[in-house]
Amino acid sequence: MLGVQIFVGHSGQLCRIEIGEETMANKWDLKTVRRDWKNRVFFHSFKDLPESQTGKYERAMEIAAASQVANPKFSNYFCKESAVIHNGNGVSAGNIEYGLCQALHGEESAVSAFRSVYGRGKKKPLVLAIISSDDPRDLAAPCGNCRDIMLDDFGPDFEIVSGRAEGGLAVVAKMSDYLFDKPRIDSGFMFPAIRDWALETLSVGQSMENDPYSPRNLYPERRYYVSLATKENKYFGAHHLMCDYHPVYAMERAILKAMDIKKDPFVACVMVVASHAGPKPLLPHVMYRDRQHLYELNLYKDLIVDHELDRLDPSIYLCSVNQERKVDCLWRTTVKEWLPFPFSPMNFGREFLQHLKNYQEVKR
Repeated sequence: MLGVQIFVGHSGQLCRIEIGEETMANKWDLKTVRRDWKNRVFFHSFKDLPESQTGKYERAMEIAAASQVANPKFSNYFCKESAVIHNGNGVSAGNIEYGLCQALHGEESAVSAFRSVYGRGKKKPLVLAIISSDDPRDLAAPCGNCRDIMLDDFGPDFEIVSGRAEGGLAVVAKMSDYLFDKPRIDSGFMFPAIRDWALETLSVGQSMENDPYSPRNLYPERRYYVSLATKENKYFGAHHLMCDYHPVYAMERAILKAMDIKKDPFVACVMVVASHAGPKPLLPHVMYRDRQHLYELNLYKDLIVDHELDRLDPSIYLCSVNQERKVDCLWRTTVKEWLPFPFSPMNFGREFLQHLKNYQEVKR
């Protein structure tokens, strides 16, 4: 197997590292993600495929394993990554933590490094590799924010391979496996209570919104308003944008209200509303970062009430309201359905989950 060049971002400079034939030994057991007729996930072996088709995954994993970018000073959770093109060349990347538990995540780093080398042309990575310290039987779980940047910059069609640096099981998935954009149409908008809740969410959300920056004609489906309904209250949210371009999204604002004021993670259901002036209903596109925050809030509920993890799965209504302020379509999904293969505190293991449970109980 031919050696490859790695472009490594180090101290603001790019350098090349050669990997020779001897380091490219086939040490990963590659499997791909498949689903059965019940939509259950299983891993399928690559054994029958020739090396010419699987070598790209090996090369991506080798580059990621050699990465020296990661600096997780708070979490000690190393994400060593790479993005590789068709000829085996690529860039290395990793997570860099700063401030107080703030981070440039590994996938964000990979997007930036890739574009710094290959520019903004038509070129996109063939494979993104993630060296994971999680259970090798698990699929890598990019966080919601990383899904947002990868989807926007690389699209839904590239592949992600993940496994441990020392070898063993490595799982290949498509970016599309981490996405969900087909909620079910629901007839609930015929009920006055649902319509009233949607219009209340729109009205309160518009009064809360702080967004002098985003162009109104660009991604209108991403301008949405949120209401979290718990047993005790409703908490509303809208986007809050400032000049640093680190927005607080609508779902996060609603979650902050629920947790800051009432310590109330007991979400029963969620309303998300987008308004439009067009001839067709507008399905709100909730950013994956917001979906992850809701997933974690629901996990708090699981921990506090001592449910078996992943048991509770509240409904989410996605609502379109036209310029006449009439509901013209309603879709439905759930907290867990719309975030496949989620990143959450569960990735940090049972010991951390017990710490999180104790922390939430004390805070309440």
